[in-house]
Amino acid sequence: MDFSEFRQLILKTPTDELLHGWLSTATPTAFSSAEAYENFRRAVRVAFPTSTEVCVAGTANWRFSLNPKKGFSEFNDNSDIDTVIVDAEAFHNCWDEIRKKDRLTKYTRAEEENRDYRSAASAIYSGYVAPVWVLDRTMPMRYGFRSKLNSISRATAAGREVKALFFKSSDEVFDYYTRGVMLAKAKLK
Repeated sequence: MDFSEFRQLILKTPTDELLHGWLSTATPTAFSSAEAYENFRRAVRVAFPTSTEVCVAGTANWRFSLNPKKGFSEFNDNSDIDTVIVDAEAFHNCWDEIRKKDRLTKYTRAEEENRDYRSAASAIYSGYVAPVWVLDRTMPMRYGFRSKLNSISRATAAGREVKALFFKSSDEVFDYYTRGVMLAKAKLK
């Protein structure tokens, strides 16, 4: 699919239909076969055993960025693999760790760090979180999260950087990506 076809797909297809198709595809852009993609998903499920759903999103799935600020850039050799992990338990545990850290530092941290916490709070309210956002590098949850993603990258993603978000539910996944599709539709008109 070239960009012209992608543009037409975005403009003519209802958002829910687009997202259901993309998030349930057997072979997203970043993977050469359904088997390679399933190996990746299996590795993620093993690394995060309480996950209930795993899929790839972003340019690694639908080939072009939905972000107009990125110029609808195409998946390329430098692209990462954005991974959706629906895992209510991991979501809650990460939220809890961020709150613990917040309680310890909220009266002594710099304004820039306060902005990071407010941004994380907004994301958590919206049903998604990642340990790498606020937690300092010495925290076991952050280190474990990055280590697992790095292992998955080496084992099943040809060394591409793997990024991930924990989502509280599938509904939150669709809400998160609906925003991107709506922004793209508005910009592409």
